Amino acid sequence: MRKALKKLKGDTGRVMRDLRRHLLDIPEGSLRHRIIAKLALVSHLLHQQPRGGDKIYALHEPKVDCISKGKASVRYEFGCKVSVRHDAGRGLRGRHAQLSGQPPRWPHPAGKPWNRWKS
Repeated sequence: MRKALKKLKGDTGRVMRDLRRHLLDIPEGSLRHRIIAKLALVSHLLHQQPRGGDKIYALHEPKVDCISKGKASVRYEFGCKVSVRHDAGRGLRGRHAQLSGQPPRWPHPAGKPWNRWKS
């Protein structure tokens, strides 16, 4: 597995360097800006530390987090934690929040999640 990952990183780095060399040939516009954004993302992916904090788990969805579960069958899940406000009698309200990282346990002195995160 380690040998395969090393080869994959080498091939990805080679393609990334080749794209950077030919970046001046691409005309200014939307395509060039998307390529530059993806190159920055891949560069971050190649240089991330195994035990670092700001990790990329999926190139197609870079804001995905690793959510650690206490289950024996599924130890880790990948996705985003979401907080949705529910009022008794009215049903779901229009307030929701995407939580990044490990949110604090509730009750917490900072208050409810919908008071801290954007709606």
